[in-house]
Amino acid sequence: MASSKGFSLIELMITISILAIVVFIGVPGFQNMLGASRESASRESLFSALQLARAEAVTRGTQVTVCQRNAGATACDNDSSWGQGWMVVTAGGEVLQAWDPLNGGAALAVAGGADSVVYQPDGGIQGVARTFTLSVNGNDACFRLGLTGSMSSVGCP
Repeated sequence: MASSKGFSLIELMITISILAIVVFIGVPGFQNMLGASRESASRESLFSALQLARAEAVTRGTQVTVCQRNAGATACDNDSSWGQGWMVVTAGGEVLQAWDPLNGGAALAVAGGADSVVYQPDGGIQGVARTFTLSVNGNDACFRLGLTGSMSSVGCP
């Protein structure tokens, strides 16, 4: 009797069927994980910009602004959107750091259409408290920036 090497057609079809079932079950979970990762990365980018601006305002004893950036990341752009990226700028116009646009499927908006947040030398913000809404693939997360300059999670309207 000669021995055969390899797979039979039945074994191959069963293996492909099992693989298809595993992929069919795993892909939706993987997409949810990617969405959560994008939201987390976007939130952390925003928080780091706000924390940097607050710390620099206190350290330098002058106003520091977080604003929507222009395409070249060289200046604030009031006609842009927060989703196109943001930057931290001193009162003298020095760009301390710029953040890239949000990844696909993500958007950032500020209640009332504010195009910047100005930190005072005492660490508080100028004007009124702001609510940021971060949307990633239809899921919203909202954050409130209080007058003292601190951020907290809040329910979305």
